[in-house]
Amino acid sequence: MDEADLLTQMDGTYTLKALDADSTQVTYELEVAVSLPVPAMMITKAQQQTIDAALKELGEHLA
Repeated sequence: MDEADLLTQMDGTYTLKALDADSTQVTYELEVAVSLPVPAMMITKAQQQTIDAALKELGEHLA
């Protein structure tokens, strides 16, 4: 089975909130949907890997 057949939705959203003149709070939210039952542990691990990669890319972009 192709991985794209299992994953039916993946939406990520960044929310930026200015804390003061030098600091910004960044929140990343990820929503996924799959077409078949998948153990929660597997979904959580995949979500964490995606979040880690997204935040790393954001950090590299801002550096």
